[in-house]
Amino acid sequence: MYYTYGTITSSTYTEMLHSDLVVAFGFNPAETRMSGGGGTYDWSTCTQGKKVIMIDPRYSDSALGKEDKWLAIRPGTDAALCEALAYEIIRQGKADKAFLDKYCIGYDSDTLPASAKPNSDYKSHILGLGEDGIAKTPEWAAKITGIASNEIVALAQDLMNASTPFICQGLGPQRHAIGEQTVRSIVILPLLLGKIGISGTNSGIWPSHGRSSISLSPKGDNPYSGSISFFTWSDAIVRGVDFTPEKDGLKGVEKLDSNIRFIWNYAGNALINQHSDSFGTHEILASREADELFILVHDVFMTPSAKYADILLPDLTDLEHTDISAFGGTNQETVIPMTTSVNSPVDAKGCFEVTYEIAKRLGLEGAVFEGKNYDQWLDELYKRDQANNAKLPDYKDLVEGGLYKIPNPDFKNVAFSSFFADPEANKLSTPSGKVEIYSETLAAMSTHWELPEGDLIPAIPMYHKTWESYEDTETREQFPLQLIGHHTKSRTHSSFHNIKWLTEAVEDAVWINPKDAAERGITDGAKVEISNDRGSVIIAAKVTPLIMPGVTSLAQGAWLNSDNLSTKVDTGGNVNALTKYHPTPIGKCNPQHTNLVEIRLA
Repeated sequence: MYYTYGTITSSTYTEMLHSDLVVAFGFNPAETRMSGGGGTYDWSTCTQGKKVIMIDPRYSDSALGKEDKWLAIRPGTDAALCEALAYEIIRQGKADKAFLDKYCIGYDSDTLPASAKPNSDYKSHILGLGEDGIAKTPEWAAKITGIASNEIVALAQDLMNASTPFICQGLGPQRHAIGEQTVRSIVILPLLLGKIGISGTNSGIWPSHGRSSISLSPKGDNPYSGSISFFTWSDAIVRGVDFTPEKDGLKGVEKLDSNIRFIWNYAGNALINQHSDSFGTHEILASREADELFILVHDVFMTPSAKYADILLPDLTDLEHTDISAFGGTNQETVIPMTTSVNSPVDAKGCFEVTYEIAKRLGLEGAVFEGKNYDQWLDELYKRDQANNAKLPDYKDLVEGGLYKIPNPDFKNVAFSSFFADPEANKLSTPSGKVEIYSETLAAMSTHWELPEGDLIPAIPMYHKTWESYEDTETREQFPLQLIGHHTKSRTHSSFHNIKWLTEAVEDAVWINPKDAAERGITDGAKVEISNDRGSVIIAAKVTPLIMPGVTSLAQGAWLNSDNLSTKVDTGGNVNALTKYHPTPIGKCNPQHTNLVEIRLA
């Protein structure tokens, strides 16, 4: 989004009320933003009476009873679908050229930057006049996506017929080998139609909620300017000094002075469980290169990651300390005082107290904490919030009430409405000040950055065959099934996987289509082994037509359980025993839905 719009903005859920078509790519708030405090309620109420089309390899709880049509798509191929939709929109003369010329750069040759090669614009690419010479027809996309060409044409027609299409995507589609192209390709659709910036439309990304009145603690300033992407932390333990901006996305500095030597892992299970290639990560943490690495873990449970701690500190649970949280819903905000009468049964300390004690030993407690303890900071921050929002009650009344609701029935946010109303007065923060369908920044990166073979950074959004995708026919000879890792309502990522009541509520099992199961002699509930060259997972099979043939899914977040990590066999159901460490080209991010596996009876 930063390379297209310069920032990230989306319309609120309530704009679906003003839409005549909702098209959702990999969007699943019922399992990722569950309950009334998340997106499930908003999604359910705002889509009532609307035509809803869900595009997802798996029939999720968000589709259940809400969709007019479920289009099962092969993982990682959403960009190919978008290109075929664009082909139909352009072919039928429904691309709003006047709109695109006014607001965008690089739709066609008329707005292509002078630095760009001829026919490198988006329209030429779609019509087969670009470098690859392939017209992105529905028939072309059908072979890649698994969606029949007539269904693609029908979806294009729905989009063209809609007055206010609300197009959105979840966070899963981006978590693929070249996930940035999926995001950009979906975002192009409302632009092609000229249906953005008006009520009932969206920018193409996850819809937003209302704003919150509750602020966060001040963070202070980091005196060090260098940073790496979160996903590359394990690599930086071994070769951080070799990181470069062009190869590893290093920011703020030209090189790092050392490999990572200290990790403070607070309330997180990403050391081993929530990071790609769990067994490969274990080898890094246990290797000679990690001898100088010191790990501090601060948590409330003995997670798989906590077992790697040199020092393990017990944290306070939410039931053992005070705080204030808030949820900025669609038409009201809920402010929640978190209070306690529970004394911690162990010598636990919260994050504030631990950092205060460290600051005190460094002689920095005055500069960092300004002489205030936790309760004083809580009071100070809430008073600041009250000064900015007269609707907030006194803290005493907030606590006595338990929940405080601030009605906001008129709140709305239409993505980029100011820019599209007056592009000269409200220029975007892109280099051109316009929407960059063609990005000169990305074009420069494509020539200067060092990428692994097969990766690319195109100047325009485009589909590209990747490693361990459906089109990776060489790897599919040994590992023919695609594997993704969906979210489940029984936990938030890996949090609460150790709560037996929750694991009973949602079974941990690998979803497999009846056709694929029959070919392997697998019946529902049978113990199976999911494997590839990175490891294997022993788990029950869920045989269901709610996932498309050729695709399997194992809920992410289950705790790694291996008696001997050197065997690379997990019996806990951790999908990251099978995922690959291979950062995405632009953001150096998480590709954890791009996997090829085989499944056999265990």
